[in-house]
Amino acid sequence: MAQTWKYQDRGGEQFFFLHIPKTAGTTFRKLLETHFPQEHIYPNRFQLWMNDNKYYKQKHLIENRVDILNTTLISGHYNIHLLPHLKKEVRAIAFVREPRARVISHIKHILLKDPVFKNADPNLVVEKRVEILAKQQVRMMGYNIRKENNLDQALANLDKIEVIGLTEKFEQSIDMINKKFGWQLDYKMEKANQSITPDFELSAESEARLAENIKEEQMLYDACLKKFEKQKQF
Repeated sequence: MAQTWKYQDRGGEQFFFLHIPKTAGTTFRKLLETHFPQEHIYPNRFQLWMNDNKYYKQKHLIENRVDILNTTLISGHYNIHLLPHLKKEVRAIAFVREPRARVISHIKHILLKDPVFKNADPNLVVEKRVEILAKQQVRMMGYNIRKENNLDQALANLDKIEVIGLTEKFEQSIDMINKKFGWQLDYKMEKANQSITPDFELSAESEARLAENIKEEQMLYDACLKKFEKQKQF
């Protein structure tokens, strides 16, 4: 049986996995945990146990936990604004997903986990949450709907991410990450967080609302597709 590759510290380097919800991020995070020693990870199992199985909030990390901000590998639902508080040479990774598919996956998650919407009509989730769900990826990259021309800044922030992976091309993305960082991540494993919520069809009205709200997200995704193609030249 082949020995599992383990990360070896190479002199104070740091990595940040910007985990956008419903982009196969949990699968990637668990993959990293297989190959990185627990003492090199935030959050590791002990830290999660000590914090009731929850990540520390980004604001709390910045204001109170400099020790954590020096960890070799930081992963979580932290946005691009965490980068200035990490090491200057930090190397960032993110996965993105085709916008409509990501929103549908997120709706399934809400129907399964959120007590407010548990087993509800998915069209109700669109009615109540579409403005948030349809801009999840672009907001994680720094988009603020209240600021004029802020989308340009979010698109520019993609340059701060060293490797952009695509959910739809997960294995190819892992190959790129391995080549870029000199790792040997073994991605031949089961997908995490597989949805057990049945497929559904949205009403025409919900589809129209989703299409209208997803425009910025689509522009970000299109930019990520171009970046992904350039990464093939690594």
